[in-house]
Amino acid sequence: RLSERHLQRGSDFREACPPNVFNMVRISVLRDCLNGICNAEKRGKRQVQVRPNSKVVIKFLQVMQKHGYIGDLEIIDDHRAGKVVVDLVGRINKCG
Repeated sequence: RLSERHLQRGSDFREACPPNVFNMVRISVLRDCLNGICNAEKRGKRQVQVRPNSKVVIKFLQVMQKHGYIGDLEIIDDHRAGKVVVDLVGRINKCG
């Protein structure tokens, strides 16, 4: 709750709230995956590890692999969210 002292002082809203209110949340797993692949491709990396894993990400990466944009996929099941290691070919210039 905001106290009158905070409101009168004109302080920032973040100061008045508990620190756990503004935690970052993962909005789109697919978007994070494509961002990671695109950033690794720009840096000239040969492999990139993407986490967390989902069925949608796996299917999307398989389509990209079928069309020749990426190399092999290695799916790592760590009994949590999972990881995928993607071999990059150097054919991605913009994705996301």
